[in-house]
Amino acid sequence: MEKKVNVKIIEDYGVVGEDQKGNVKHFIKAEWFGKAPVYEVRTFAPDGTPKRRVGLTREEVERLKVILNEELI
Repeated sequence: MEKKVNVKIIEDYGVVGEDQKGNVKHFIKAEWFGKAPVYEVRTFAPDGTPKRRVGLTREEVERLKVILNEELI
């Protein structure tokens, strides 16, 4: 049975990493099942199929930005 993926990638901001198997991590903005868009760091299989993710709301991205700016720079 084929699993249907119901995602619309609104914007791909770029690659943030790649693993040994050729899976690529992208920072994206995506809409799942018609819900409000979320920002994600998502892994994609070599064939482009979306895999695991960590989803973030716009507010969470803004908080993350503050944390990164204060703690890492």
